Amino acid sequence: MWLVEMDQHPLTDKKKGQLKQWLKVSPEHAQVFRETALVYDQAEILSVLSDIVPLDKTQPAEVKAVAGWQPAKWAIAATIVLSVSLFFSLEATVTDKPPQIALYSTEVGGREVVQLDDGSSITLNTDTSLQVDFSAGLRKVILKRGEAFFEVAKDPNRPFTVAAGHGQVTAVGTAFSVYRRSGDIEVTVTEGRVRVEPEQISTVTDQAVDRLHDSVPAADVELAGVVVPTVELFLERGQVAHYGQSTEQIVVVEPDVISRKMMWQQGMLAFEGESLESVIEQFSRFTNLTITIADEELKAITVDGYFNSDDIAGMLTSLKLNFGIEIVQLDKDTISLN
Repeated sequence: MWLVEMDQHPLTDKKKGQLKQWLKVSPEHAQVFRETALVYDQAEILSVLSDIVPLDKTQPAEVKAVAGWQPAKWAIAATIVLSVSLFFSLEATVTDKPPQIALYSTEVGGREVVQLDDGSSITLNTDTSLQVDFSAGLRKVILKRGEAFFEVAKDPNRPFTVAAGHGQVTAVGTAFSVYRRSGDIEVTVTEGRVRVEPEQISTVTDQAVDRLHDSVPAADVELAGVVVPTVELFLERGQVAHYGQSTEQIVVVEPDVISRKMMWQQGMLAFEGESLESVIEQFSRFTNLTITIADEELKAITVDGYFNSDDIAGMLTSLKLNFGIEIVQLDKDTISLN
């Protein structure tokens, strides 16, 4: 498929980077790519990509024996693709192959949009890491850290589940974000409806565990605590839920609030009446700088405005001009607001 695409038009820098990543997955990828290119007389592609797909000088003679034969090559390529697809489809029905897993992450200050095979998309915010695990019956994402926005393609036969912290969020066809904060998980729904299932974990004594054996399945009982059956929370468009180890909360917010919360997807941070402490907490996610607020009263002042998420200097200058806040550089990695 890579060769078919390259035959139709030159690869963009982004596509070339994806090809380079695919080639590095396994030595067999690079070997098959080289051999297929030679079979279909695509050696010029190898020369263009010589920096990432070096031509193996030890193999061309054997492969070149068929390189001069040029039938409708892309018809044959399509047949090969179809045969491979059928092979893997049949294999999946007779073997218990593990589902395919993909890992995605962004650096501090980074942002990335991932298009999934099912038509869904995921937008990763700064310093985010997640794992996509799709199988025949389930679409599952594990949010390891950070924040992501999900636009889910409808597929009633395969629920789309995002696991984060002590709980999970399930949707069929909708749009929502999940933010794994330090203290809890925040779920914001912008379209459709989702089901949030936080786990209820409570520390109990050994005697209490003994008393609960009659009412709680043994598989749910732990030595130091008991996992109470999951509580379901249903969220509609415009609702935000917070859940942690022991608490859940659902709030309804105005559309303009939702809009401001989602502006990170355009590289912006928007505030209206938020405390300075909250503003600094949000900006700190986009920089490796440590920003502290020396005065407790200063933390409570309210801030309005729109800022580029990567413009820390602009935000600090705005605070200085509007509030007279002194910006003190303690060292190359630490700033204090006085």
